[in-house]
Amino acid sequence: MNAKKMLSGIMTDYFARTVSSIFLRVNAVKKARKQLRHALLNQKTISINRLKKILNSMNVSLKESPDTIEIKYLKNEIKKLVKENRRLKGELTIAKSKQAHESTKETR
Repeated sequence: MNAKKMLSGIMTDYFARTVSSIFLRVNAVKKARKQLRHALLNQKTISINRLKKILNSMNVSLKESPDTIEIKYLKNEIKKLVKENRRLKGELTIAKSKQAHESTKETR
């Protein structure tokens, strides 16, 4: 019976610390949002370090994710392929018109 009370006390203490840390985190995010909203709505200047601190507390990162970098790379590759395709189509059109022009010369 004593072990149950001890385990119950440990679990209660753990739960209380977890809930407390969650509330602290939520309050920090709310405070950061309030500061950022105030700065943006009132067009206040804000130092870069303070802005970073606010964004970090809101768990916002300004770094590009690897997915974003890969998407940009793939879009660029697609653009290159589209340009190459247009160039080749143009060359093909020129070659066809030359061939048609030469075949009309032969028939004359």
